Amino acid sequence: MRTWTRLIPAVLLILPFAPGLLRAADADTKAIEQLQKDVKKLQDDVQKLQNEMTTNSVRGATMAADLHEILRRLDGLAKQQETIERISRYGPPAGTSNAPPPPSATITLENQYSDPAQVTINGLTYTVQAFRTIQVPRPAGSFVYSVEVNGFLAQSPSTVLTPGGFRIRIFPRMPY
Repeated sequence: MRTWTRLIPAVLLILPFAPGLLRAADADTKAIEQLQKDVKKLQDDVQKLQNEMTTNSVRGATMAADLHEILRRLDGLAKQQETIERISRYGPPAGTSNAPPPPSATITLENQYSDPAQVTINGLTYTVQAFRTIQVPRPAGSFVYSVEVNGFLAQSPSTVLTPGGFRIRIFPRMPY
């Protein structure tokens, strides 16, 4: 009995603090439950990230394989392009060859007469006004020309145009 009587004052002393202890234990339980929920949410997020990484790595591997295939085909097309020979069904125009073009030269038409003159070079006519000079670019080689002033016509035999050029002077002739 003595033990029992000693316990009663101790229990009476503890009773005012018991609800606080219960409340503290209850708060700890709620905090633990909240932590467990947070941990579960974090585990779900980690699992989602792992799934996305796996999906993206598979997608990336597929894209890398596709890119490798495209590069392989482009390389094949480039090699094939090197071996393709272009064939034309039309030949070069008549009178042309693979030779370099002839050197060009200039024919200088100088009119020292008081009237305009018409100079015809290989069938092309040029009008040179009085006291004027014009330059006519032509390929080097032989040509024929004629000069007409006031109804008078002068023709030349075949002449050779060199890369240095050629000058045709039109001037009045003095009577003898």
